[in-house]
Amino acid sequence: MHQERTNCPLSSTSRSTVRRLVGLQALLILSASAVFIGGCVLERGGLSDAAVAPSPPLTTQGTPARDTLAPPPPPAVADAGAGSRDSTTAPRDLAAPPADLGPQGDLGPPPTPSCAEGLSTCPGQMGTPSTCVSFVDDNRNCGDCGRECTGKTSCRAGQCTCDPGASACGGVCTNIVSDVLNCGACGNQCGQGELCSEGRCRLLCDAGTTACARACVDLASNADHCGACGVGCGAGMSCVAGKCACPSGSVACSGRCVKTSSDVLNCGACGTVCGAGSSCSSGRCGCGVGLTSCDGACVNLLTSTDHCGGCGQSCKGNRICAAGICVKG
Repeated sequence: MHQERTNCPLSSTSRSTVRRLVGLQALLILSASAVFIGGCVLERGGLSDAAVAPSPPLTTQGTPARDTLAPPPPPAVADAGAGSRDSTTAPRDLAAPPADLGPQGDLGPPPTPSCAEGLSTCPGQMGTPSTCVSFVDDNRNCGDCGRECTGKTSCRAGQCTCDPGASACGGVCTNIVSDVLNCGACGNQCGQGELCSEGRCRLLCDAGTTACARACVDLASNADHCGACGVGCGAGMSCVAGKCACPSGSVACSGRCVKTSSDVLNCGACGTVCGAGSSCSSGRCGCGVGLTSCDGACVNLLTSTDHCGGCGQSCKGNRICAAGICVKG
């Protein structure tokens, strides 16, 4: 509670009025040191008594009113030494409102910073100060204040561009190596149950199988994908343990399975060819009934002019071979 005291006597009615005014003064400005009422100084407890009362009120003739008491003598002023001046505490205007500092004591917007060459000023957010930014490579202010690069983009030369390794498809940066909607190229969409791996659509296959040509296959036994996708086995061959193999009794020659015991092109071994008219039997080239092998060819010794009656016996001139004998034709 504040204690009032006056430096001049007042009547009971004046004192009551003073107390009401003191209460009003406390609500308006708590920092006021004195209240001047009716030529009297009302001081708050704890403050200095060094207050100067104003001159007593005058009547219309300029003489002091009869009921006005003489004002107290002015307070002593401490000597501050040579060159000091008297100081008198001036009364404070209680009706004057406090200085308007704005909401929450806001002194106005923060000052705009001075940016270096090549930088621009962008306003801060939530009351934060403005900042200097580079429109060339600032991901939050790319080309202009507040233009943010999102997704797989970065600010380059004031434009939001795709990051290295990403491609722009339909205005969106994506990785075509693994994107099922843009697998290997923009717009190449993988089918249901497929994934994009290394830019190619592949099926999600069960354990033990591999996706080849959009089909899940067993590389250990698939003749079209034997050991690896795209490795096909030849005619008559099968895939065994990931390798192309021929059925029992057959041999793989030039990518196909043959029986070397009877194949005239692979008689006894791959690449052994039997002569014209000959046959392969038990892996050996031989001639049929009535034929004889001469110089790798099966001939009829009874009619062959080159082998008439025997290998190497040829008929001269116009002779022909008849019954194995050269005769005139």
